[in-house]
Amino acid sequence: MPRSVQERLASLEDAALGFEGAIYALHDLIAHWLALAPEAEVRRTVSKLKSGAEELNPSLGLQRIAGYREELASIEQEIEYAREAPAGILARLRRI
Repeated sequence: MPRSVQERLASLEDAALGFEGAIYALHDLIAHWLALAPEAEVRRTVSKLKSGAEELNPSLGLQRIAGYREELASIEQEIEYAREAPAGILARLRRI
C-alpha cells in the first residue's frame, strides 16, 4: 500500500533529525576527547585540518566544504568550553 506524501515527509524528517542527533553526539565526543589532549597538539591538528579544507575535492560541493569548515570551528569552540566548564549535561544546557 503506497504511503502518502505526508507520511514520507514525516519519515524523512525523523531520519534527518536522528542523523543530526548522531552528529551532535560525535561532535561532543570528539571535542571532549580532544579537550584531554595537550593544547598545542590540538591546535596543530585543527590548524592542519582547516588548511586541508582548501584541498578538498571541489566535487564535494561548496555547501559540504563550508559545513566541514563550520564543524571544525564548532568543535574547536567546544574543546575550549570543555576545558573550562564543569562537566555534565546541565553545563551544556546553560550555554543554549
